[in-house]
Parts: sequence; structure tokens; C-alpha cells
Amino acid sequence: NPNHVRAIKSGKEVKGYFAYYALDKKDNVNNNYVMQIWDENMNEVGQKKISLPKAEYLDDVAYDGTNIMTKFINIKDKKRTFRLYSDKAQDLGNKSEPVGKTELMMFEQDLKNPQAAPTFFSVENAGFVNYSFEDYKKYGYQIEFLTSGSATKGWIYSSDKNAKDFESANYLASSENILLSATTTREKWMQIKDLTYSILALDMKTGKKISMVPAGNSKYNYIPMGAYIGDGKYTVFGQFCGKTDNLLKAASLGLSIIEYDFSGKIITEKYTLWKDGLGKFAEMKGSKLLDGGYIYFHNVIKAPNGKIVLVGEQFHKAANAMGIVSMALGGGYNANTSKLVIGNFLFIELNPAFDIVGMKKIEKGESSFEMNGMDYIGAYLAAYIANSRGAFDYGYTTFSEDNSKFSVVYTDYDKLEGSKKNEAYAGNVTYDNGKFTVDKVPYKRGTDATFYRIYAAKNGYFMLMTYFKKTKELDFNLVKFNN
Repeated sequence: NPNHVRAIKSGKEVKGYFAYYALDKKDNVNNNYVMQIWDENMNEVGQKKISLPKAEYLDDVAYDGTNIMTKFINIKDKKRTFRLYSDKAQDLGNKSEPVGKTELMMFEQDLKNPQAAPTFFSVENAGFVNYSFEDYKKYGYQIEFLTSGSATKGWIYSSDKNAKDFESANYLASSENILLSATTTREKWMQIKDLTYSILALDMKTGKKISMVPAGNSKYNYIPMGAYIGDGKYTVFGQFCGKTDNLLKAASLGLSIIEYDFSGKIITEKYTLWKDGLGKFAEMKGSKLLDGGYIYFHNVIKAPNGKIVLVGEQFHKAANAMGIVSMALGGGYNANTSKLVIGNFLFIELNPAFDIVGMKKIEKGESSFEMNGMDYIGAYLAAYIANSRGAFDYGYTTFSEDNSKFSVVYTDYDKLEGSKKNEAYAGNVTYDNGKFTVDKVPYKRGTDATFYRIYAAKNGYFMLMTYFKKTKELDFNLVKFNN
């Protein structure tokens, strides 16, 4: 499973790699596995063989700069287990707890068709945070913090067990003092028209609520898409809609940037319409870019030159020719007449006052995403689902050692210079004091390979995993970009 190989990060830097895979069958109920850990140069620093029940699956792994923690789900015993290891694979303890039926159902669905957003995160040099669904009066959530030095110490924050609405929470940002989460509330679980967001701030040391504020004002509501924490304040970036609009179906009107102090009081708020902000740099039709529709944002970066850079990809819904033919022939619900088309990269620059002052387009090949029910949902909701399934081309962001520049790595399939046919490659867009450069490195490694995947690496590189099904071999290599 390619999801069982992860880059281990400490803050912005890749510090190594974690791999977990099956060796053989121990008996009728248990399997043997091996856990390997490498440093950033792919030198092995630790290995551990473990025996686990066949019904136990690795959900996620994180590194907080000191230790590694894995999260497993046992679908038979209905429990989750956190296992703590040193960065040399030494066992430091574990903690098991029951998993509710909703959480278990969603996990089993994700095993068959991965689409869930991450629920397990690290807090640098502090520990680990887990988000879970809980079966309260209606579905609620639980946020659990586990300290780095112990698998059993920490705190738990839960939503109101008697709440009248369905509630959920997702990670936004964290520091040694505060944990920010984006929470959602809706009247019915499968209903998104009344969905609203809030920003929850918890004390990192105690788990007590500091504040919870609605994501919006009297005129607009916004979807949080990223945040960063400063000295006594935090900044949340989002895309906003009208107050009565369906947040996940309506077209975004523009970019929202809100600064709060830790108590939740607004320091600065700015709502910029796309036609006013991006209209200076691109042709617009309402909220759409004429050449590519909407923007899905992957990252918010504070650049060394004082600017803020938003990293996004263009997308739009388009006619699905094969789906239309299938529908005409009686294809039914599974035959969708539309698909999501993913296009170019956009880098949007903001000044410290949050004004849009620049936009750079990086052209790449188009890709498409199809799913059951595509005809019945809006473009933005389709984009969120597509991103959760890895359909976008964005890979990761790296920073130079002195933080003077950053690079965004992506994957694409196109005809490169000197090539006679299209081929898979890793692209590297480097931002250095307002200037962009693009590098492309092909990564196909022979015709016998079953599949490839790239992972984050130290600055200037990407890590390529290649799987050979015929020989059941995995190959790991660090590949250097040209510049």
C-alpha cells in the first residue's frame, strides 16, 4: 500500500521516511510486518518487526520532531491503538481505545475507496493530535492530544454530546500554545445547504476552549482553507460566499482573510471579490477565470520577502462525452454527463496588508476526475472530494535551509523538451524573492514497474517509490531536480 510509506517531517523540513509493509502470514489470525525508518538521505536508522492481527490496519503516522506515533484501527475488535516509537524504531509504549460505529464505518469505506481527509497530525516538539467522529445524540467529534514523551498522557476535548445538530472538526494549525480547528455544523448529516463553519481555538497544554467564533460576518460566510499562528494572534484564510449561499455548492465570491487575537476578537478582516482582486491580472467572468474556472487552494505560505503566497490549481466542471453516450444508452446513475477538469497552477501574491498584488500561472497538462453522482453536486464540493482522493497534481512544498526561498512540487504527464512522446514527470516551481522558475524531471523507471509514487524530500529532491508486482519488490530512490 503506497499510503504506508510516509515522509517524516519536522516543521517545514523532511527528516526521513517511514515504511510499514507485510512480510508473511504468522498464523490464521496474525500477520508479520516490518517497520523501517530512514533518514533524509535514505540511510536506514531503524527497523522493527512486529506481529499484528489481520484485522488491524495502519491509518496514519506522524513525527513531531522527537518521536514517531502510528495510529492503527482494528475493525474486528472496534478499537484504535496509538503506538509510540523513537526515531530509531524503539518501542516507547501504546494506548488503545474504543472506536464508535460511525468512525468504524467511515474507516472501512475508506479502505475500499480512499477519500477521507487526514485526521492525525503532529505538533512540533509537543506531541500528536487525533480527530474522530463520535456517536453522541447526533454525530459529534472528539479531539485528542497525546504528548510526545508518553502514549498515555494528554487531554481530550469533545463537542456537546447533547447537541441538536451534527458536528465535525478538522485540523487547521497549531503551535506550542494553541490548536486551531475548523468545525462544521449542519442540521442533517447528508444535508449541506445549511452547513456553517466556526474556528475553534484550544489551549495546547490543557485542552480547554479559549474561543469559538463563526467563520463569517453579517454579510458573508467563508470556508477556512488555511491558517498560521503568530505572536498572540492567528490569521485564517478562506473563500467566501453570500450569507444565505450554500457554502459547498455556490461559487466562491472571493478571498477572505481574518486576523483574530487568541480570545477570538477580530483584529483585521478583509473580503476581496475575485473580480476586484484577480481582475487586475486575468480575464474574469463573475467569479470565474475565463481560461480555467475556479481555484482550489492547497497551501498558504509566508514568503521570506514579506509577501503571502497562495498556491492553487484551476478546475471546472465539463461535459463527460463517454458519460453522455452511456446515459443515452441507459447507463443510469453511474453514468455521469459531467466531470471535473483540473488545469494550471496559480500562485497568488498578497502584500502584508492582504491586497492581491500579483498572480503567476504555471501551465501544465489537464487531468480529469470522475465519480458517481458528479451531476448532482457543485464544482466546489466536487473539488473537495477530488482532492481527498488525490486527484489534484499538487504534491508538497519545501523550503531552502536558510528559508530564503520555497519550492512547490507537483506531478504531471506531458511531452518534455527533447522527448518524442508524453511521459510522467515531477515539476518543481521555485519562488525566490518574487521570481518563479520551473524545472521538470521525468521519473519513469523501466517498463516492468507496476506503479510509481513521489514523496516529499529534502530541498532540491523528490523521493520516488517504484513497485514491481511481478517480483514483489519496492524500490526507493532520491531524485535530484536540475536546479
